[in-house]
Amino acid sequence: MSIAYATDENFRELVSSGNVVVDFFMTTCVPCKRFAEVLEKIAKRYPQVHIVKADIQSCPKTCENFGVLSVPTVLFMKDGSVNDRNVGLMNENETAERIDRVFR
Repeated sequence: MSIAYATDENFRELVSSGNVVVDFFMTTCVPCKRFAEVLEKIAKRYPQVHIVKADIQSCPKTCENFGVLSVPTVLFMKDGSVNDRNVGLMNENETAERIDRVFR
């Protein structure tokens, strides 16, 4: 299982290569907590996909750069480029479908 935690300083390094799902979250956000459980399952189901969790309080510049205005916001990135994004809670099947489509 590959889950890493981002800061403004290490974000680019964490998403620079491979297939990456970035979860912008806030610790007090209930939907974010539910999505964290989904991501744990996704990490086991897709070991080739890296999960990066970005607490918006730890990554204000990164949030601004990617236009994150609400949480959870999820970016699907390949080799450092955003291929898709979702705002709001997704369940495991919705997340898996997105991964299958974006990272074929």
